[in-house]
Amino acid sequence: MISTIDAEIFEQHALEAAFLWSYRDAAVLDPLYDLESLGELDERLEAYVDGLQLVGDAGWGDL
Repeated sequence: MISTIDAEIFEQHALEAAFLWSYRDAAVLDPLYDLESLGELDERLEAYVDGLQLVGDAGWGDL
């Protein structure tokens, strides 16, 4: 069981990870993005995914 604050942080991480995943998916096809920019997006995405992994199974809650 996770606290309300932890649940809010988990939800924020999930939303940001989903957004960045979609953003990166589009950026791969955009000629304005180079490998360095994609790498920066990857690092941001990885940070949010790491946050989600820290919560573990407790993050599934009542799903």
